[in-house]
Order: sequence, then structure tokens, then C-alpha cells
Amino acid sequence: MIHFLKITKESIILKLSEDAMSLLQRVVLVGVLVLILGCDKDGDSTTIDSATKFISNTLATSLASRRPFQSRGLSTSNCGSSYQACITPTSVTGKAYYSGMIVGRTNGLSLGPMIGTVKDPSQATTFSQSELLEIDLGQKIQNTGKPTLGGPIAYPEDSNAYVQSFHVYFGWVDTTFALTSNDTGVPATAQGSHVIRQVMANITGTEYQKGDLLYRTTSESAFKYCVSGSGCTSTTRPTTPITNSTIASYASTSEGNKVIPSFYINPDSSTVQVKKSDLENPASTNVFTVDIAMNNGVKFTTAASNWATLDKLVEAFRLPAEPGKSNSGSTFTATISYSAN
Repeated sequence: MIHFLKITKESIILKLSEDAMSLLQRVVLVGVLVLILGCDKDGDSTTIDSATKFISNTLATSLASRRPFQSRGLSTSNCGSSYQACITPTSVTGKAYYSGMIVGRTNGLSLGPMIGTVKDPSQATTFSQSELLEIDLGQKIQNTGKPTLGGPIAYPEDSNAYVQSFHVYFGWVDTTFALTSNDTGVPATAQGSHVIRQVMANITGTEYQKGDLLYRTTSESAFKYCVSGSGCTSTTRPTTPITNSTIASYASTSEGNKVIPSFYINPDSSTVQVKKSDLENPASTNVFTVDIAMNNGVKFTTAASNWATLDKLVEAFRLPAEPGKSNSGSTFTATISYSAN
């Protein structure tokens, strides 16, 4: 689904909607792709070598911004109509299964994988730990895939070859944030540095199930399950753990029988062109960057005064956009820039 291309320096403002990247309101997800033509051809299909780099400029601004117990400011306004509070995270890490792009204003072609090995992630019903790649949106991480041009669907003609959307499938996302006595309304029991893990798919070899929300402090090494009204102490998955019900029940019939949500960034206007000839030019080095706003990227469905116990804090936690809701709720912006050297 990522399309990396050659173009002169351009940038486009994208809209990260609620379906999409449930991931982070102000992350700067930088997808830097160096695309070099490979040599595999299968009919009309051409496989290209690629290197993908993700980074959040918001999270990578300074080492100080990643210190435990340093709040980046809890807000009770401008969080979106359905949220009572929000805060900028200290870090966002996790595991990714796939990333790619859709190119084409009509009959879009999935250009991927830029991360991962599968060509159609929408058919997955579970992820294996061995298929997941480490990511840290505060540091540059290089991951490789083998994107394919063409195949069952012909690559778009130049007049139609524009970026339509950017997709990422995550195994899980770990979001770190800090709350202090300076944050209005936060009970003493909720003050400190917190890490919440949002699980996006059933993970084989673990107890993780799609929708699970787990918790640990930054001084702890292991995540624990939480039960509403009973704290966050379960070392094994309880009968009724706290989950994000939207993710747990996610299913999309519009994309086949897709049961694992992905995060999308949809451009306000498709102005980045991805010509097949650029991708196939061995002399081109193409750099593709997605810079997602991450301020107030952690959201809460209840006011801080309700977080007297950690399970209530976890229960209220949300990433900035919910999967399956790309056309509703609050939306976020990102900038895509592209250069070919």
C-alpha cells in the first residue's frame, strides 16, 4: 500500500481520519523509502527492492521529551467531540505487520509490501510474532519489503498514478505518556509515567487478542491485563479483560472478510504522482515522507477525575482515531513530501 515514487519535491496534506491510524494524533510518521528497481518479473509484474524508514519528528525532537514522569501537558479542550481529555505522548513503539500504499485515482493498485512479506494483508485473521517488525516512531528504523508493480491489476497510467492512501497494519502499539500534579484534575493514584499496549490482532504464541488493552509502568518489564473495577494485576488473560470494543469487534465486508483493522492516512487532495517509469528507473533514489501531527495523540473518553484507579485510566485510553471510522469523528492532518534524487 505504500507507493514510493519519483517526483520532484512535492508535499501533500493528508487527512488521518478516525478509521485510520488509530494511531497517534501527532505522530510524525515518516515513511522514507529508497526504491531501487529489482529484477524479478512475473508477467506484467515487476518486483522492486525497497527500504522504508519511519520516524515521528514530534517524538524525536529531544531526549528530554522521552524522560519518564515528564508530562507533555494534559488538555481538556481541542481533543475531539467524543473525548474528555488528551495529551501528547512521550513515545510510541510497537510491532508492525505490513505497510503499503494505494496508487491510482480509480481502480487503485496496492503498492506493497514496503514492510512485511504478504501481498494481501486484508485476508489475515491472526499475526505471528515472527512476522512482526519492531518500530519506534521516535527513532529511524529501516524495514524492508518487496513491493510489486502490476500483476493481476495493471499499474495505473501516469494520468491516474497518484497516491490515494497510506496503510499500516500493526500487531500492537505501545504508547508512553506521563501525568503529574500539574495536570489539572489528575488524582494522585494516576500520576506517574504510564505505558498502554493496544493490541490490534490475535497474536499466535501469546494470549493477546484483538482489542486487548494492557498496562505497565515504565519501571516494570511486563504488561498486565486490567479488569474494570479490579485494577491492572492479571499476569494472564482474565475472562473479561478491558478491551477497546471497536477494535475487538472490527470487521469490514467492503474489503472482503477483513477482520484486522489497518490505519489509513487519506490525502485531502492527491497531488503526489507515482509514475511506473520512475519506479523502474535504476538511477532513481526516491524518498517518501509521511509526517503525521502527534500533539494530543493520546485521548481519553472520561475526565481525569475518574482515574482514581489504573484500570479506569486504561479503560478511558484511546489512540487518536478508531479503525473503521475513516469518514466520521475528529480528523487529523499529516504532510506527505516526496523527492527523487
